[in-house]
Amino acid sequence: LDLIFPKARRYYCLMKSLILITSFSFFTIFVMLGCTVSSINNSQMAEQKVIQTMEHFFEVLDVDNYERKLLEEVVTKDFKIFEAGEVMDIEQFHAFVTHVDPNVAPLSETSWTLSEFDISLDNNSAHVSYINRGIFKHGDEMTAKLHWMESAYLIKQADNYKIRFLNSNVVSRDFAYK
Repeated sequence: LDLIFPKARRYYCLMKSLILITSFSFFTIFVMLGCTVSSINNSQMAEQKVIQTMEHFFEVLDVDNYERKLLEEVVTKDFKIFEAGEVMDIEQFHAFVTHVDPNVAPLSETSWTLSEFDISLDNNSAHVSYINRGIFKHGDEMTAKLHWMESAYLIKQADNYKIRFLNSNVVSRDFAYK
């Protein structure tokens, strides 16, 4: 048969090779796309955990919720913060948060709104910058509205993140007295 149809045999071999190459190429593309989609999903999940960690940090600081042990759950043991022009460790920050100013009524309400997150991820850490807008009510006497640009460095521990460093810079502040 090869003597009668020599060209047919060559075309058959060529077609078989093309089919195998095409099949392998499609398989490779689908595997690569699957890995890429998986990587994107993992990255999005990690970014969401970073945002949740930052939001939880401010929930812990709320005047109605604050407890030092809750703060210790969301920050590392070597936590540092740059706040109000000072570098503070967890002890100093706890004192700052619990300080009562004798010149104004005690805090009765606090709230923070975080937005405009910009997150960079690494294997075991994350950096996030964001806008923070906070409201602090001191009874009926005074309301303070602050706007910060903040950034934080977080460490991945187990399946969650903890804040190792937070840098807080006031952009603007407004005080309303009654």
